[in-house]
Amino acid sequence: MSNFDELKCRVCQNGDDNRTYTVKEMMFGYRDNFEYFQCSHCGCLQIKEIPDNMEKYYPSNYWGKPKNILDKKDRSLKSWLKLQRTKYLLESPNIVGKLVSSYTAIGNAPVWSGWDWIGDFKRINIGINSAILDVGCGVGSLLYYLREQGFSNLTGVEPYAPRNTLLEGVTIYNKELKNIEKQFDFITLHHSFEHMAEPYEVFKQLYRLLNPQRYLLLRIPVVSSWAWEKYQVNWVQLDAPRHFFLHTPDSIQVLCEKTGFQLSHIVYDSNEFQFWASEQYLKDIPLRESNSVNFSSEEIESFKRKAKELNQEHRGDQACFYLYKP
Repeated sequence: MSNFDELKCRVCQNGDDNRTYTVKEMMFGYRDNFEYFQCSHCGCLQIKEIPDNMEKYYPSNYWGKPKNILDKKDRSLKSWLKLQRTKYLLESPNIVGKLVSSYTAIGNAPVWSGWDWIGDFKRINIGINSAILDVGCGVGSLLYYLREQGFSNLTGVEPYAPRNTLLEGVTIYNKELKNIEKQFDFITLHHSFEHMAEPYEVFKQLYRLLNPQRYLLLRIPVVSSWAWEKYQVNWVQLDAPRHFFLHTPDSIQVLCEKTGFQLSHIVYDSNEFQFWASEQYLKDIPLRESNSVNFSSEEIESFKRKAKELNQEHRGDQACFYLYKP
């Protein structure tokens, strides 16, 4: 196991009055116990010791299936029309893109709980030739999706990838951030940061890799939430032992101040998952169990309304942190 100072916060170094919790692995139903503690200063909830056998908790069915991508770039009419639509939405007016946009919705990107990437890219001036890095990209679903929309300078980092993948417009490295040399115009971490053992070191590398006057998008579960208050160790997004750190706005602010980032703004984007899955854990039913709890359509709609309310109150259980490098 990784050796850390006893109950000393690895974000702000506070060692006083930190509270401990015992949490079970419940995604796959191993029910192994893990000790966590919550910092009384910055609020970060973190695992006490990282297990040596983490591969046990990432079985082959944890990862999604990779998309079947051809090595030769798709030059079909459909691909060209998507490119024109993206150009129209992000860069410059064109009649073809306008027509395509009028008849086809672009939809959310294929990341956990969706992402209005067009809205974000407009706000931060990202175009089809911008250099984009997705950290913890998994099988590359987001990158391949963006390539289909016309983007041409896409990179992913996934230490658990079986090998480097080099396709036209998409590069996925199976290496650590410290071994990446290129700089980027936009960096995303979609529910990957909480899986990383050294948040301060990760922030330092992210700052190095991001071009000046550019943004980083950090999407993570947050412990400063109604769901944590309600469900405690049965909160589904605690996800022991895979989630090493469950942050708060305060703990992210500490990391920003240490590394030079500015915390621009936060958007809460939690959904009904925080309720139905946590309720399932309360009944001691693993997330991927075949006899998972069934909720009525009325209950699911109620969960959705509750999630929307909590997001508006900044109490949802996940959020998007937009960090700016001056």
